[in-house]
Amino acid sequence: FERRAKMKKLSHSQYGVLVKKAQQGDTSAFATLYAATIEIQLYFATTFLKDASLAEDAVHEVYISLFKNLDRITNGSLFIAYLRRICYNTCVDFRKKQMRNKYELDEAVLDLQADDDIESSPHDRYAAMEQTNELYRALSTLPDDQRAVFLMRYYDKMKIAEIALAMNISESTVKRYVKQAAESLRKKLSSSSFA
Repeated sequence: FERRAKMKKLSHSQYGVLVKKAQQGDTSAFATLYAATIEIQLYFATTFLKDASLAEDAVHEVYISLFKNLDRITNGSLFIAYLRRICYNTCVDFRKKQMRNKYELDEAVLDLQADDDIESSPHDRYAAMEQTNELYRALSTLPDDQRAVFLMRYYDKMKIAEIALAMNISESTVKRYVKQAAESLRKKLSSSSFA
């Protein structure tokens, strides 16, 4: 994506006007929406995915989805919340793909490790991988919002206020989701075979 000059922040009503124009086929209005929001979407995606290149791909998908579904926005003044939700969902999808690829890579690396590694025997590496897989399985059982908040807080090291902004929820809701996710994971993992 091209880097655009920083634009003056638009009000919700200004976004609403631009959305209406874009829905009527005004491509310059869509370009203005893009230019006004691209930087924050890239920031969120990069923070969430921890990979600038992957974040750019995700944000590219965000704006394609936005363009295709622009007519679904019935209240243009809620454009930012709508865009945040698309970006969040897209990043979650990209994260799932990332995890699947990581599993495949971990298995390939395990196969290539030398058997004479005294510090980490194949049995120990397999046990560690099983623990990681058990954690991912437990995470996958959480509701989407809880899982996303938990990952943002502990994997991405985001602050409560940053998570609230990214998810368009209150800080107290973020704290509640983190607590619920932690309790759920503790129960699931304490009953697993390696706990």
